Amino acid sequence: MWLTIIIALTGLSYIQAHKWSYDGEDGPLNWHKKFPGGCDGKSQSPIDIVPEETTYSRNLKDFAIWYDPPHPDAKFYIKNNGHTAQVELQGEFYVANGGLPNVYKAVQFHFHWGHKAHHGSEHTIDGKAYPIELHLVTYNKDLYKDVLEALPRTGGLAVLGVMFEISEEDNPALDTVIKALKHIRPPKSSHRVELPAFSIRDLLPSDITRYYRYNGSLTTPNCFESVIWTVFDRPQTISESQLSEFRRLLQVKHKRHRRSLGKAQYMLERQAEDIKAELGLDVPATDLLDKATSLYEYMSDMPAKTDSGPGKSVKDEKAGGHNSAEDKHHGPTASSGEHHSKEGDEEHENMVNNYRPVQPIHERRIYRSFKLSVPAPVPKEEAHYEETRTGAYKSNKNSVAQAVSSVSLLLATLILSVILC
Repeated sequence: MWLTIIIALTGLSYIQAHKWSYDGEDGPLNWHKKFPGGCDGKSQSPIDIVPEETTYSRNLKDFAIWYDPPHPDAKFYIKNNGHTAQVELQGEFYVANGGLPNVYKAVQFHFHWGHKAHHGSEHTIDGKAYPIELHLVTYNKDLYKDVLEALPRTGGLAVLGVMFEISEEDNPALDTVIKALKHIRPPKSSHRVELPAFSIRDLLPSDITRYYRYNGSLTTPNCFESVIWTVFDRPQTISESQLSEFRRLLQVKHKRHRRSLGKAQYMLERQAEDIKAELGLDVPATDLLDKATSLYEYMSDMPAKTDSGPGKSVKDEKAGGHNSAEDKHHGPTASSGEHHSKEGDEEHENMVNNYRPVQPIHERRIYRSFKLSVPAPVPKEEAHYEETRTGAYKSNKNSVAQAVSSVSLLLATLILSVILC
């Protein structure tokens, strides 16, 4: 595992050192320039899925989900990593079949949302966006030891995407997550809240047999093109009040100063935190940074020390289509409930519009697990009426034919009688 971390922290040091956000110069519209070799690829995600342009595949069978509900020793932790609300999973939870080449183990799930109901999801279907989208991140357990090793490999990751549409009622499947959001409102890399383990299957649509499949990438830097994407055709539900809790989360607006850290150390710390946040690693920050620091000192001959400790685990109190690019990433406005606060050296604002715009499909093929041309069944009442109506028509037609035949026979008889006389 550490070899993979070393590769990620050094071979990609230039990429990871660059900060990123969902707005302004560091936003998605510039990722292809700030993260070359990753976000400028030809198989990027998300995409707009046009059902009529997809291909039906018989190989996309039903999914098999193992160990759900989770084992008693499973642990869930939620945190605000500065880009999203992310739930890290510790325990056995696997996804297989569904056209996947191997068995995949879940490591985390997170959300992307907007400040208005007409956008927020990363994927769109036929140009339509949803207010929020969930991503369940899994890695190929059969081929790789951990998610870090799988991260840069083709097919190393499989992500399940779930759209949510607005409903009048709260969705009970989200209750545990929603109740915990107030505890992670400011972004703190070392702060996470333990959740009671719950069924992840309940977060998926009731019908998981209908889905789209394509090969793509992570939707955040470094945008590795290692993801087998599943986007479910049927949405889940979320109420306006539940969605508003996501929009109340905060993100860092501006770092005023980092005088206590040298530039090299600050870059290294950001690399480690970005990797932990992106992958949902359950690795103590001290271990990760110590390994990275040792390697960094070896390569650059520069001293680098850190006093960062492992993330703090806090038990929760019974926590049981897109518009234009300018509109997408203009950041919070008065209508989005903009909020500013200060904590230490950081200034915060509401976390909204944390999604990447759809990317070009290029030559990729998009598959679906269901047929589009299956005719809708005719209701029994209509079928009976049609059968009765058709039968009556045929009966009347036969009666008329019989009457015409009788008249013709009578006329022929009369004519014959006149001739003989």
